[in-house]
Amino acid sequence: AHFAYIPGGNFLNGDRLNPREPHYVWLTGYFINPFETTNMEFREFLHDSAGYGNSENWCGTGKNWKSTNPSHATALLGPRDRDFARFGRDDLPVLWVNWFEANAYCRWLTHKMGGGHWQFSLPTDAEWEKAARGPDNFDYALGMTLSDAEVKSYNWRKNPDAPVTVIATGDSRRLYRPNRYGLYHMTGNASEWSQSVSKPYNREHPYDDDERNLDDTPGQRSVRGGSWYSASIAYLYIPYRDSFQPEHCNQELGLRIVARMLP
Repeated sequence: AHFAYIPGGNFLNGDRLNPREPHYVWLTGYFINPFETTNMEFREFLHDSAGYGNSENWCGTGKNWKSTNPSHATALLGPRDRDFARFGRDDLPVLWVNWFEANAYCRWLTHKMGGGHWQFSLPTDAEWEKAARGPDNFDYALGMTLSDAEVKSYNWRKNPDAPVTVIATGDSRRLYRPNRYGLYHMTGNASEWSQSVSKPYNREHPYDDDERNLDDTPGQRSVRGGSWYSASIAYLYIPYRDSFQPEHCNQELGLRIVARMLP
């Protein structure tokens, strides 16, 4: 897969409309996938003998969940399934994936492709926000504002029965613009799990790469970016953070992965 490089340095993190919140966070450079993880990519994990079924890929609470629950990932849909055309095709973003599954996918990918030099994971809250804002520190993926005309630049609509839901990789390249880091759909399309447990941050309590980013820290995990199914444009605002319990999955929730060089 081709990844985009996000350079190291400071960026302004948090909601500028809340004077107490924005603060600078320093990150080392990292790489991020320009697209959300697809059904085809996730299906490889589901079917690999060293993948979904291998307990080494799962965190402690994830193992407990997996022992009593089936996966609902859209990568399992076949051509005969009613929702296949809307959700199951190869290059559509995988949806109905919970945080445990997303995290296990990243661990599997690290074993399979990392070669001891690379770690793949979900982006932390700060990594997601820096990548989404782009080098200009925008509040939406493609600009500072969201007028009626600009909404058309994002895959966002409120109709749950829309025949077109998430947009596939090829169609995204044809029909949508990436941000200035080369990333598609940081606003809209699929909502994306982050690595971070949802903890408030502001100037007095700045964001930190602490226990919130560990696999077995309990709590709801932060979800970013809004989706094709968002009920309000408020969800499209980059600093907005939703959160769900790690076992939660739904028809708008997917993932995007980052790659970091190991020391």
